[in-house]
Amino acid sequence: MRGMSIEKIVVKTGIAEKAGLHGIDGIEYSDLESYLLDNIGRLKTDYIALIPDISVSLAEYILHSIGNLLEKDVDVIIVVSKPRGIFGRVLSRLGALEVLEKITGHPHGYLIVFRRELLNSKNPTDQDIITRILSRSRRIYSIVYEIPLSEHALAVYGKLPYPIVLLLKEPNRVIRFGIVGSLGALVNVSTVVISANILGYTSEAKLLLIPVFLGFEASIVFNFILHELWTFREMDLPRGFLDRLRRLFKYHIASIVSLIIQSSTVLLLTGLFSINLALSDFIGILLGFIANYIIGRTITWRYK
Repeated sequence: MRGMSIEKIVVKTGIAEKAGLHGIDGIEYSDLESYLLDNIGRLKTDYIALIPDISVSLAEYILHSIGNLLEKDVDVIIVVSKPRGIFGRVLSRLGALEVLEKITGHPHGYLIVFRRELLNSKNPTDQDIITRILSRSRRIYSIVYEIPLSEHALAVYGKLPYPIVLLLKEPNRVIRFGIVGSLGALVNVSTVVISANILGYTSEAKLLLIPVFLGFEASIVFNFILHELWTFREMDLPRGFLDRLRRLFKYHIASIVSLIIQSSTVLLLTGLFSINLALSDFIGILLGFIANYIIGRTITWRYK
């Protein structure tokens, strides 16, 4: 930037890592003030830029585009996010990150650049370091920058609960999981019918539980084998006999939880609110599937 040097410090937003943007080193906001004050002697640049970890490349581009302003004896430049259109405004509100406001001192701030001399450890107050920097500044520029929709969408995405993020991050695996589950349902029904015929079909409830139990177990074992060989194969988890046995036990638990969720949904929606049985069963199956995948992915098949 034509002789003006900048020390770029990446601040963690809590979104990048959750959204799968690995390999980006950053500083927690809670450690930012101590980091800056502890490194006053090391920082020899003209300016310091605090940039979010959600898009380091975009921040670099913005810094390059505003470089000419740094030649004008500016103390602080705050880049303010401007969303595009109605959809963009909705996304920006949903994805608003409190940490960005903290590191810029602006409710719609995206990044901040300030003169290094504004860092001063003397006369500490109860104000945060950004407030102190702004109060010492003579010339502050606010630049409105049209942040792409993808940045706002990423912020919204990263604020979702982690299990939901998992569902969105791995669509191919979710589809495979669903295919296996559908095949497992056929195995379940087939086992129930065949075992009932072998045992002698009866309408007595106690005896009907036997083929139902056998069908449930057959589908679990069938699903587990396909998940091991196909759905989660590329995760390269331990393949020892005891390792697989432990995962099979965990998968049993996940399947039971899924069955309980499905049954409870039907009882609640149809039994209590008189919703159509087919609809309530579909909702129960969907919720049970989501629970089964989340438990399976976060407990049964997960990286250590």
